[in-house]
Amino acid sequence: MFHLTGIPTYLLLAELARNQVLHGRLPRPDYPAALRANAGPGWARRAELTLDHAAGHAGHGRTTACLGLVAVGAAEFAHAAAATGGRWVTNDKTLFVEGGMGEVDSMLGDLQQARSPQVLGDLVAATLRLGRRAVARAGG
Repeated sequence: MFHLTGIPTYLLLAELARNQVLHGRLPRPDYPAALRANAGPGWARRAELTLDHAAGHAGHGRTTACLGLVAVGAAEFAHAAAATGGRWVTNDKTLFVEGGMGEVDSMLGDLQQARSPQVLGDLVAATLRLGRRAVARAGG
C-alpha cells in the first residue's frame, strides 16, 4: 500500500543498509551482485510492458488510465536504474530523483490538453526514453 510499484521483496535489506542506527551497531549490507544483475532488468521489463499498455490507453485518449500507468512505469524504471546502479531505495519519496526519473514531474506538469491521444502518446514515448536513459546511465 502507498508504493506505486508495490513493495520490493528486498525492502527490509534496503532499510537495514540505509537506516541510521540510534544505538549500538547493525550490519550495513552491500548491494548483492545477484540482486543488481537481476532486479534492474526485471524492473526495466515491467516498465516497458507498463508503458506499452499506457500507449494503448493514450491512443484512445483515456487520460486517467494513461497517466496512472505512466506514473507506475516511471517508478518501475526508477527502480530499474537504482538496482542497476546498486543503490538501495526504501520508498517512493525519493525514488524518482534517485532513480534518474525526476524529469517526469515536469513532463506531467507540462500537460495542458491531456485528453489528446497525441499528447498522451508523446508523454508515454518521452517517459520510455527517459527510463531507458536512466537505466543506461546507472549501469555506468
